[in-house]
Amino acid sequence: METEESQGLFNRFQEVFSCGENIQLEEYYMIRLKKWVEASIYSPEAGYIAVLSSDIDSKKKTEIKLKQAIARSEEANRAKSEFLANMSHEIRTPLNGIVGMIDLTALEPLTEEQQDNLRTAKVCVSSLIGIINDILDFAKMEAGKLMINPMSFNLMDLIESTVKAHKKHALEKGLDLSVDYRSIISNFVIGDSMRLKQIINNLLSNAIKFTNTGSVKIIVSQEPVPEKNYEIIQKIAITDTGIGIDVKDYSMLFKSFTQIDGSYTREYGGTGLGLVITKQLLEMMGGGVTFSSQLGVGSTFSVFLPMLVTKKPGQTAMDTRDDSSFSECQILLVEDDPVNQIVVAKLLKSMGAVVDVAENGVAGIDAATQKKYDLILMDIQMPKMDGLEASRIIRGGQHYNPSDGYLYKQENHLNQKTPIIALTAFALKGDEASFKTSGMDGYLSKPVDRFEMQSLLKKYLDNKQ
Repeated sequence: METEESQGLFNRFQEVFSCGENIQLEEYYMIRLKKWVEASIYSPEAGYIAVLSSDIDSKKKTEIKLKQAIARSEEANRAKSEFLANMSHEIRTPLNGIVGMIDLTALEPLTEEQQDNLRTAKVCVSSLIGIINDILDFAKMEAGKLMINPMSFNLMDLIESTVKAHKKHALEKGLDLSVDYRSIISNFVIGDSMRLKQIINNLLSNAIKFTNTGSVKIIVSQEPVPEKNYEIIQKIAITDTGIGIDVKDYSMLFKSFTQIDGSYTREYGGTGLGLVITKQLLEMMGGGVTFSSQLGVGSTFSVFLPMLVTKKPGQTAMDTRDDSSFSECQILLVEDDPVNQIVVAKLLKSMGAVVDVAENGVAGIDAATQKKYDLILMDIQMPKMDGLEASRIIRGGQHYNPSDGYLYKQENHLNQKTPIIALTAFALKGDEASFKTSGMDGYLSKPVDRFEMQSLLKKYLDNKQ
C-alpha cells in the first residue's frame, strides 16, 4: 500500500480500538488497486480487527461520470443563457429604432392611408417582438416557467388585427384570406391575448406559406361549458388548400427544429419551431391543437382553449391615446447606441422633456455629478462601464476599474435618490432582480413604444409637473 493509504487505514483501525464501535466507510478509494470500495471495520474481540469490504468501483465511476455530465450540462445552460441574452440585445437594439421611428412618424400630419400603414407596421413589429420573446423563453417552456398573463380583451379586434398583418402576403400569392365567426357567445373574453395572437400568427403564417393557390380560411367559434355560466371553449380553425401532409409524416409535425422535408426548408423557409411553441403554449393554458390533412389537398389546424367571458373590455396600448406633457422635466439618457440615442431622445422631447445624453456609464456618472435630474434612463450593456456599476456609483457606491486603474465614486449626491430605470435590450427573465439590486428603480425593455414611455414618465414624474 501507499504510505498515505496505509496511514489512513491505520487511523481508522485506531478509532475502532479506542471506541470499540463499528465504523462504516461508505466509499473509500484504494490507491494501489485504483478501485473504490465500501467497507465496514469492527472489533469482534479485544486485540482483533475485522474488515468486510465490497467492490463499488463500477457504481462509483458511473456516479462520477453522471456528476461530470450534469456539470457539463449546467455549463452548457449557462452558455446558452448568455448567448440568448446577447442575441436579445443585438436583435432588440435595431427593433427599438424601428418602433421609435414609427411612433415619431405617427406624430406628423398624415393621410388616413399613411396612418393605417403605420399601424399595420406597428402590429408586425409587435408580432416580431413576441416571436423573439417566445424563442428566448423556449428553454423555460418545458420546465413550465413561461408566464401566462390573462386579462380581458376584444376577441374580434385581436383576430382582425392579426389577419390584417397577413393580408398583404396572401394577396401577393393570389390567395383568398377570410374569417368566419360562428356561435360567438361573448366578444370580450379573459385570456392571454399575446399568447393567443402568437398561436394564430404561427398557424396562419404556416397556412399561407404552404398554400400556392386557393384560399386560407379562419373559423372562429365558441362553445359553452356545461353548468359553468362564465366559461367557454374558444375554438379557432385555420383551413388551407395548400400542399397538405402525408400520413407517414404526421409524427414529425410537433418536433423541435424539424421540417417534414428538408427541401421545404429551402423552398419555404422557417425554423421548424412554430408548431412546437403553439402546442406547448396551448397546453400551458389548458388547451390543445389537433389537425387533419391530405397530401395535395390541404390542411386544417384546430385550436381549442378554455376561457372566461366578460362584459368589460380590456384596455390595450394600441387603443389608448395619452397626450401627457412632461414640460421641463430633466432626464438623463445613458445609452451607447447612436440610433437609440436619437430615437429615445426625440421620443422624450416630443413629450416636452429636456434630455441630456451620455454615451456610456462613465459619462453618465460625470453628468450625474454636474446636474440634478428628475429621471435617469440607463442602458445595461455599454463600453467602459456598464449600467449596473454606474447605478451603484450614482447611489453612493464606488468601483475600481482595472482597465484604467481609476477608482470611480460619486463626488456629490445630487442624484442619489433620483429614479434610475434600466432601459435595455438585455431581456431575459430574472434580470429585473439584478437591476434592482444595483440600485435601479424599474425596468423597461427595448424596443420601447410611445405608450410605454408615457406610462413610465407618468409613474415617476407626475409629481414634478
